[in-house]
Amino acid sequence: MNILSFSLALCFTFLNAFSQPYNYEAKWKEVEKKVEKGDFKSNLNLINEILVRSRKDKQDAHTIKALFFQSIIFYEIIGENEEPDLAIVKNFTQEIEQSNGVKKALLQNILGQMFYQYYNSKQWQIQERTKVAGKITDFREWTTRDFYEQIDSLYKASIQDKNLLYQTSLNDWKEILSPKEINELKPTLYDMMLWNMSFFYQEDHFGLQDKEEALNKQWLNEKRYELAQMHRAKDNIAPSL
Repeated sequence: MNILSFSLALCFTFLNAFSQPYNYEAKWKEVEKKVEKGDFKSNLNLINEILVRSRKDKQDAHTIKALFFQSIIFYEIIGENEEPDLAIVKNFTQEIEQSNGVKKALLQNILGQMFYQYYNSKQWQIQERTKVAGKITDFREWTTRDFYEQIDSLYKASIQDKNLLYQTSLNDWKEILSPKEINELKPTLYDMMLWNMSFFYQEDHFGLQDKEEALNKQWLNEKRYELAQMHRAKDNIAPSL
């Protein structure tokens, strides 16, 4: 075989291998086995592989699932003093900037939940902070007001395209949802995201007790009523009750 024939054969082999369908199910089973063994470092390589491939294939549910697993591993391999939360928030923020449509909306909603959970876990320390001049970009230094405004902003941005989210079935995102999350009471992605947000607006963990909080509670009630009307218009009785 001459050099040209060898090069063409090598190129064909490479292209053929690359065009083979990626077996996500098998890859996730491999990830789960590594988790059971506590093999986190080599698992990170596998998850990064899934992350890269799912972005290329536009398999958004697998991309978000990979980000979740990546976050879990960061907590295992990054020392507490190095703040794994910083790396996780950075990864989700970058993914949001590179996304659009349903994927972007979901990521914004998830990041809002992450900030809410972070605030609740460090609530007492955060409430002792006082407001300083200028915008603080490092969330580890945010005040209660900063967290409230950022979470509120992410949540509202996430449901901006309500019609697109209402048309999206939860079954399309079953890779990142538990079976109990997919039910007739929350049949669409819009239902689920609005439900997730409701805890933030209803509970008084921030203690601001100001006009903004009151207006946001009213805004949530209006969105829920609007959603109920959308379901009734389509004869979806159960979710609208």
